[in-house]
Amino acid sequence: MEELFQPSLDYALSKGAPEWFITLRKEALELYQTADWPIYERFPFKDWDLKEVTLDLMSVENWPKTPIVTNPDNKAACVRVGNDSVAIQLDEAWKEKGVIIEDLWTAIHDHESLVKEAMYQLKEKDHNMHAQLFAYLTAGTFVYIPKNAVLEGPVLLETWMDNTRKHSLMEYLLVFVEEGAQVEIFENLTSYGDQNNLANVFTHLVTRDNTKVDFVSIDQLGTEATAYLSGFAEIGRNSQMRWTTAALSKGNTLGDYSLDALKEGGEGELEILSVATGSQKKGFNTQTINDAQHTIGHILQHAAVLDEAFLSFNGITSIDHGAKFSDGRQTSRILMLSEKARGDVNPLLFIDQFEVTAGHSASAGQLDQDQLHYLMSRGISRRVAEQLVARGFLGVIIERIRDRSLQDEIIKVVDERLIGND
Repeated sequence: MEELFQPSLDYALSKGAPEWFITLRKEALELYQTADWPIYERFPFKDWDLKEVTLDLMSVENWPKTPIVTNPDNKAACVRVGNDSVAIQLDEAWKEKGVIIEDLWTAIHDHESLVKEAMYQLKEKDHNMHAQLFAYLTAGTFVYIPKNAVLEGPVLLETWMDNTRKHSLMEYLLVFVEEGAQVEIFENLTSYGDQNNLANVFTHLVTRDNTKVDFVSIDQLGTEATAYLSGFAEIGRNSQMRWTTAALSKGNTLGDYSLDALKEGGEGELEILSVATGSQKKGFNTQTINDAQHTIGHILQHAAVLDEAFLSFNGITSIDHGAKFSDGRQTSRILMLSEKARGDVNPLLFIDQFEVTAGHSASAGQLDQDQLHYLMSRGISRRVAEQLVARGFLGVIIERIRDRSLQDEIIKVVDERLIGND
């Protein structure tokens, strides 16, 4: 680990990183060597290659075969390939409002106080995967939505993981949404190449008071990528946050997502949909935290599991002391489409306050044979019938996404996973 740290440190210095960031990096390495793994109940993962960090800090040489296309109709977009930001697009009218999209290294200089505040907050997260990220962080994007900005159309953030060489993706996405602003954000994580690599990607959303944020992410990494994908959102007073993740990567994946309603009237909805196939293993920790009175924290999770795959949902609802009149609920369902597929649902409720509403619903079961036979009696093949049932099962979450183009994109990838089944 230490032999990799000096190149990582030199890379940060070459980007002009300030002294506080260098100190943070050194502290993260020290913590990485001693900290415990994140906890996933009844889900073994410690034999994965999650500590196999490799760094190749040269610029991209082999580009994706799929063209990197920027749409002139996009109001705001950032495309990353490996460590490099290759295209940043920002509408002039949005720029005049004060919207900012920058490479993380640029933002560390231009908006140092905001970035420092966010990073030092995450420093308190004390397990080894977050420490790993900040010890070896090489890529990232910064998005700033100014006060009272109401943006029509999504901010598009796309990352291509370069697996044509041995290089781990260590990426941090930071989004600040100021008071009274409204925004939709779409994050797309994909990969190309066939080298086995680790992806450690953290998405951090900070929202001030009276904001409304729709955040939709889709990860569709290939089988060559072992991934730890995590996210954390701070929800301000009387603010609404809907976070939807379509976890559709083909390799072994850990997901770790948390919404924290910090102030009175904050509302957070955390939604996960996933497909697992082959011998794939996927484990998810999802948490909502009610820190203040009159807050809402809801979790909704649906997954389809095929072949010999294993998928686990750990849903955690926390209502802290003092959070009177709050609402914390979760629903987690896993549909298994083969006899050898496995699913595990673990709902956890931590309630430290009276006069609240809390509850959970959980299930993991096989495909409804009556439903399947009904479709097959209409001349539909078993394979297509299974796909239709699974798509309808996942559609409960997809249909809640407000942007139709994002719905279509997710449906396309879901169908590829269900049909291709590779």
